[in-house]
Amino acid sequence: ETSIEDWHWVVNIDLFGVIHGIKAFAPDMIARGEPGHFVNTSSVGGLLATGPGNAPYNVSKFGVVALSEVLYLELKEAGKPIGVSVLCPGIVPTKLRENSNRMRPSGVPVASRTIEAHMKPMPASAVANLVLDGILRDRFWLLTHPADYRPTIERRCWKSCKLLFSFDLNFRVTPRTGATGVCSRPNARPGSPRGRHEGHDDLRRRKGQEGRH
Repeated sequence: ETSIEDWHWVVNIDLFGVIHGIKAFAPDMIARGEPGHFVNTSSVGGLLATGPGNAPYNVSKFGVVALSEVLYLELKEAGKPIGVSVLCPGIVPTKLRENSNRMRPSGVPVASRTIEAHMKPMPASAVANLVLDGILRDRFWLLTHPADYRPTIERRCWKSCKLLFSFDLNFRVTPRTGATGVCSRPNARPGSPRGRHEGHDDLRRRKGQEGRH
């Protein structure tokens, strides 16, 4: 039931806002050749669908995560001293919903979110400290509430990986224990947020070698 106007409004802000920021700053940062860092703001809604009525938001925030992963890989592949982090905040008290209600093209209020008892909001100042620490440590994933969301994210990732790779019964897929919401194949190449996976040619060669033993 979301109008096309609302779709454009959300995607243009939440996804294209990040795209425009990268396009504006990346060329000069790369040309200078100096160390730098991108911090792209996604959401826990970029890792998990957050419920009915949030499709444009989830699509945009998932897009920010994918964009950040690709940016990370491209900068590392090019040997540039520029880091990338993606911030996926949970509940942070701000006036975002109130401001969104005033600006939404359709005029339909943004749905309020129920805060469960175990979910403790994180102050914006604490999020700022988390981001600064992430930049200094060159961390890709910045999550504000890992204890609240990690089990759900890992379950989702595990189910998705089993579905995606079920065609290859000899290919094990295990959750990576060192990062929230990420799955990796056993031969994932280090230096990537998710790791680089074997291509089809590599997979065929490996199977052929196994058959000769």
